[in-house]
Amino acid sequence: MLCAKECTGNAISTKETVKVKLAGHDVEWGKLDEKKCRIAFRGGNPEANPFYLDRTSENIMWHGEGWEGAKGCIRACMIHLESKKALKNTFKEPFRQKKTWSLPNDWKKDIPESAPRLGPSPEQPKGI
Repeated sequence: MLCAKECTGNAISTKETVKVKLAGHDVEWGKLDEKKCRIAFRGGNPEANPFYLDRTSENIMWHGEGWEGAKGCIRACMIHLESKKALKNTFKEPFRQKKTWSLPNDWKKDIPESAPRLGPSPEQPKGI
């Protein structure tokens, strides 16, 4: 499952799956950890979001913005389906032509301690 491999939040299990029957077809996918997915999607991964210097689950975006969005799972799925010629609606060129980007591990080294930090917004519930 490329979606699990490419998920930067490690939110899709490679060991546990969900199986259902849809329109007479057996369909299976990796079990999703929704909290991990929500954190990664909203920018909780330091390799994908340069806008938060101090990240915790309490100070990532709460308004629904997808800073990281579907950088891993959805794009991996789309690329897989594209390579299998399973899509009717395709791009003129392959969807991904370069290696997936990420910020270097030491990207924060040149940011001064005095740089503004964002904390939890007042309307955001704790622990999300």
